Amino acid sequence: MPTSQSDDSVRRIPLELTLEEAFSGLERELSIEQPTRCRTCSGTGRTGRPTRCPQCRGRGRVARDKRASIGRPGSRRCPRCEGSGTVSASQCAICDGDGTRWQETAVSVDVPPGIEDGQGLRVTAGADQQPIAILEVTIEPHERYDRIGTDLSCEHAVTPRQARTGDAIEIETLDGDVQFEVPPGTEAGDRFRFEGKGMPTLDGDERGDLYVTIALEDEPADEPDREGVEGHHTAESANRVSMAPDADVTGPDEAKNRESTTSTEQDGDLAVESDDGDPLANERPADECAPKEADESTLEAYESRIEALESALESTRAEFRAYKDRVETRQKERDKQAAATLLERFAEVREDLERAVETDSDDETGVKEGVELTLRRFDRILEDEGVSRIDPEPGTPVDPHRHEVMHRVEGDQPAGTVNSVYTRGYELDDQVIRPARVSVSEEA
Repeated sequence: MPTSQSDDSVRRIPLELTLEEAFSGLERELSIEQPTRCRTCSGTGRTGRPTRCPQCRGRGRVARDKRASIGRPGSRRCPRCEGSGTVSASQCAICDGDGTRWQETAVSVDVPPGIEDGQGLRVTAGADQQPIAILEVTIEPHERYDRIGTDLSCEHAVTPRQARTGDAIEIETLDGDVQFEVPPGTEAGDRFRFEGKGMPTLDGDERGDLYVTIALEDEPADEPDREGVEGHHTAESANRVSMAPDADVTGPDEAKNRESTTSTEQDGDLAVESDDGDPLANERPADECAPKEADESTLEAYESRIEALESALESTRAEFRAYKDRVETRQKERDKQAAATLLERFAEVREDLERAVETDSDDETGVKEGVELTLRRFDRILEDEGVSRIDPEPGTPVDPHRHEVMHRVEGDQPAGTVNSVYTRGYELDDQVIRPARVSVSEEA
């Protein structure tokens, strides 16, 4: 049975990923240093011929300090020889008395698709698959996409004409472009949902959505809208025809009025003079300029709307960031308070256990009952905090989220199911604190 190792004692190593790597998953080779027992001193930190401990005189225990033994008579373990009764002559020169040496281990880590920022990956090595490191994942910010859980959001710019009349465009996603028909009359700030185009879940069964917000590009001033240009030319042609000298488009009364004015063509422009010979205007009819003025008015309205939407968007983002910071601060305060309460209860149990261990007693039954009582107090604290055990029965299908497979063996259980449990796991509500370490049956 492999020895268990708490995640608190395992090295934590940062692992930076791009959003694309988190989307598709990857396999990464790492070199991790892990402590191993010093072979020279067998992990004791001392070398040379052992001699009797001078402090406890070989007994392994020393009397308690009288000033601190009121109500707690007896002896305690010798701090110099740690209860062995012997000490080595000198400090180990290989490990500097630490008893351990650091050794690099090459490991291959499978990063699953859908991994999120802040999650950890447990790295195991050796025949017993002991955890040697926790990889703390950090997802780099992306220049196009914002991520919330499994959903992605981005902006896509179209021209004012595409928004006004509609058009077929391509939207970029993490797994390729998709075709999209921009509806006529689309406005800046309109949001469209692309189902199943977000990030995958860790189990790979589902995917989030992609939300695309439409933005309007600035249309170049030297490229006016085609509809406005065509309308402008049409109005100009109609006006020139109606003012042609040989066009019979007037009635008797209008012909009489025409006699009071003379029209002449000068350098291609129409010059209108009054009956006294003074020029009225050397310009085109007013309705000929109307389409251009209308286009400029429409463009100004769009630009004003874009500025208002951008201002509202930035204000919403600022409010969201402030709200997120407040929530995180409150959550940290609640977690800190809950942790302090829990540690206080555990400290009381530990003190009782320490007193029981340090008390000299030949009553093995009493000691055993005291230890069992302490374990029940531990279980009661965990139960009060909502922590439950993960202790699968043999033959239970393997759950990769709640079970950590240590070995595959030929057993009596169906293939792919739990054969035996090495160490139980724990979970808090739906969050796995530590998976159960199990062996799995395989076909003979």
